[in-house]
Amino acid sequence: MMPIIMRSGCFAALVTFVASLVPCRATDTSTLQSATPGQGPCLTIVGSVGPYTFLDVDGPNSGTNVATGINLNGLSNRGVAVGFDIDNNGGFHNFFGDVFGTVTLLNINGSITAMAFGINRADDVVGTDGNGNAFFMRDATVQTFIPGGGSAATAFGINDNGNIVGQYTSGAQMPGFFLPSHEGDGFVKIEAPSGPDTVNAQGVSQKGEIVGFYLGTDGQDHGFMADVSQAKPANLPVLRSPIRPSLPSQANRAQRSSSRKSSASTKMRSRWAIMAIPLPANMDSSTT
Repeated sequence: MMPIIMRSGCFAALVTFVASLVPCRATDTSTLQSATPGQGPCLTIVGSVGPYTFLDVDGPNSGTNVATGINLNGLSNRGVAVGFDIDNNGGFHNFFGDVFGTVTLLNINGSITAMAFGINRADDVVGTDGNGNAFFMRDATVQTFIPGGGSAATAFGINDNGNIVGQYTSGAQMPGFFLPSHEGDGFVKIEAPSGPDTVNAQGVSQKGEIVGFYLGTDGQDHGFMADVSQAKPANLPVLRSPIRPSLPSQANRAQRSSSRKSSASTKMRSRWAIMAIPLPANMDSSTT
């Protein structure tokens, strides 16, 4: 594959943003690397639309063929975006960073089918490793996991307390899940009120409120919001891989205050008195 050379600058169409932009110099993005301020892979602002700010962006490895491009899947409370782009060979390249500046490319255990879906204020990232496992990534380490004794899982969201939501496969069922953290041994199983028990838990608030959708007996997708604060622990295991280094070049990010991590960990544990909640039966039209 020929290297893709990015433009010499990232810019927004709106003049009010110009002063805050971080320049991106021409970069060979054919190999995974980490961005450094002022130099490294970046998102290219293609244009803006409408009376509101709507920015159309391309990724550092976005291809030009059909079915290539970029997905921005999550945004932290610090304004850091996470997602992936797809090159002309069908390879997925995950990243997080500032839309107006450089981005950091993520190496998810060397997978070219991994997908990053969620990010929190601490830059913890969750998603799927492309091999049937959910993953949690912090600094230079990746941990894969499957909750509930299942055979596969995907994590879609993570909040600033470290609570994680997603979906896992258990036999013919694909329920949603809530984990207090990547270290938690218990979890909440989120079940559909009817139908094939296919639930996608997509996002979680700081209060542990979960949103997503499920497949009803009417064959339609139905949105839901679930409050897991009164759920009881499910006595099922969470299978985890050993935590392994995955992006050594990001080791400098590990210099974050240890007291900040300790505080977040305390919050995660204090919230974990909860968990095996079915959605109410009146949420899909097939039951009315």
